Amino acid sequence: MKQLTFSVAVLWLGAAFTVAATVQAAAEEPAGSVELALAADGTAQQSIVLGPNADQRTRDAADDLADVLERISGAAFEIIEGNGATGIAVGAYRDFPDLDLGARFDPDDISRRDEYLLRTHEDGAHLVGATELAAQHAVWDFLHRLGHRQFFPTKTWEVIPHEPDLRIAVDVFERPDFYNRMGPRSAPWSDNERWSRWHDRNRMTSAFTLRTGHSYNGIIRRNESAFEERPEYLALVDGERGGGRGDKFCISNEGLRELVVEDALARAEPGMDSISMDPSDGGDWCECEDCAQMGSVSDRVVILANEVAETINEQHADETYVGIYAYASHSPPPSVDVHPKVIVSIATSFIRGGYTLDELVDGWSERTQMIGIREYHDVHTWSQAMPRRARGGDVRYLTERIPYFHERGARFMNSESADSWGANGLGYYLSAGLLWDVDAANRVDEIVDDFADKAFGRACEPMREFYHLIAEDYETVRTDEDLLARMYRHLDDARALTDDTDILARLDELALYTRYVELMFKFHDAENDTAREEAAQHVFRHAYRMRDSMFVHSRALFRWLRRRGVDVPDEADPGNLAVGQPGEDVPPWKCSQPFDTEEIAGFVEAGFAHYEQMVMEFQPVSFSEELASAAEALELPEVPTGCFGRNNTFRGQHVMFTWLEPEAPVLNLRVTGG
Repeated sequence: MKQLTFSVAVLWLGAAFTVAATVQAAAEEPAGSVELALAADGTAQQSIVLGPNADQRTRDAADDLADVLERISGAAFEIIEGNGATGIAVGAYRDFPDLDLGARFDPDDISRRDEYLLRTHEDGAHLVGATELAAQHAVWDFLHRLGHRQFFPTKTWEVIPHEPDLRIAVDVFERPDFYNRMGPRSAPWSDNERWSRWHDRNRMTSAFTLRTGHSYNGIIRRNESAFEERPEYLALVDGERGGGRGDKFCISNEGLRELVVEDALARAEPGMDSISMDPSDGGDWCECEDCAQMGSVSDRVVILANEVAETINEQHADETYVGIYAYASHSPPPSVDVHPKVIVSIATSFIRGGYTLDELVDGWSERTQMIGIREYHDVHTWSQAMPRRARGGDVRYLTERIPYFHERGARFMNSESADSWGANGLGYYLSAGLLWDVDAANRVDEIVDDFADKAFGRACEPMREFYHLIAEDYETVRTDEDLLARMYRHLDDARALTDDTDILARLDELALYTRYVELMFKFHDAENDTAREEAAQHVFRHAYRMRDSMFVHSRALFRWLRRRGVDVPDEADPGNLAVGQPGEDVPPWKCSQPFDTEEIAGFVEAGFAHYEQMVMEFQPVSFSEELASAAEALELPEVPTGCFGRNNTFRGQHVMFTWLEPEAPVLNLRVTGG
């Protein structure tokens, strides 16, 4: 957040907001701001004002403002048209020419499209932005300062304070630190409407749209006949054009580059922010001599993207950007400069060439003016929505890395995410604040305390410990039993401290999530195929019944179980609408009956009674990497062939040591990629 002109009335993410009596508010009023009465004794003191030409987004934002203000104060707020001089003016600055605010805004600059002014004055307030979306940001910022929160996407996690005498003093000019904020975002088959609402209410929706998805496949599909007639346009792999995956180009071919440019011109309509020129996923890059002479794979990707950017901006008045990733084979920095209209988003995983992420950021920054970050908040395949596994739930990682990326010049972020709000909800919420204002990292404890206080009220202390356990305490080694014991204990303590129905509903969802964690541990620990199949059925059925919470993505779980060899029937697919209803005979895998309060209470009571906390009382030690044979000294028995990790799989970079007898210098490994 850049405070460009005015003093700040209150923290947007943090502990302070103004809902108070006159004397209290005056004591906290910042210099230059004017305290404005919004409601008194449940009666509205202001109207909400729109310009005569307000668009639909602005009118929807005004409706939201009126609705939430009424829910806070009990007062009905009228929406009228006017010039913005009086009342609560909501809209883009062009909607209110009489206010003469044009000199403050420049929506043609992609770094300034999200800027807005929040200012209270004697006759009302200005919630005015550079664009209609920026005005929407102003509305939700205004409501946040009045105590409204949308922590997670569902209505259960919306917090509405109650104050019939509503006042506020504010005078700020807001600008985000990241111009494109797409992390986290919805996964395939998610409830996109609720994700979008959460993005809107937390200022994650961005006025600049950066497209960076894999694009080569689409180019081939749209130009199928041309590629059939000119097979030399495709990569030469193992002596065959279009060999391997068949979705890479022979970029040294001039005709291919001309075709790609023409395809890009057809896609890039005037006014479009960006198009993607990122390669298709995977390998099989061209092996011809001419491509090798062009340089590295990264060089070829950049040369093609540069050519597209140059041509598009010649025809589109220099207004369209081209997005690519630095990812996989094209993650190493190039030896050629990147066109000023090409934005490179550096992936934080799938790095090749022996580079660290920091080296990639530095290396690409030497070749381009515009970098972004391709992050991975959560991938269900990696985490299965379990706690303490994903970056998106790691408060310390997010607090350190998002400001670090910004310091190194990153101004764009998109991120792969999942419906895993049980494990990662606090981290997702924190990410929204950090991407807007990296200085929020200095207030992270205040933000987490604000979350605990507003979401859980009198139960905030045990729930602060609950979230410390699953979102901050990543370094402490814990057994499965210890983790469950602590999660259930914190929930049991919290339930005893409140009778608030809204808070109990949140605790119920977290109890169901904890039960999911318990069932997933049982699945992993199953000792034979029969027990494994039964455990898989229990965990999937549970996840499906709690699917509306968005704490676990049931369809991603369905696909993951199948990939792990579990015989999940087709009718269990959450995309299949045939589900059992209460009182009916239901399929063993899938039931739509919601959990009732007694059932949920039973999970907490049973978990609290069954699992015990365990303190790991030992000091870790390090060992030398100089190995010696233990076979003779320990008389080791013959054992079956081993495997790595649960389900025989592991990912990422690993260093492993073993001993090979001199007469047996060969170690046979069976490796399956996927």
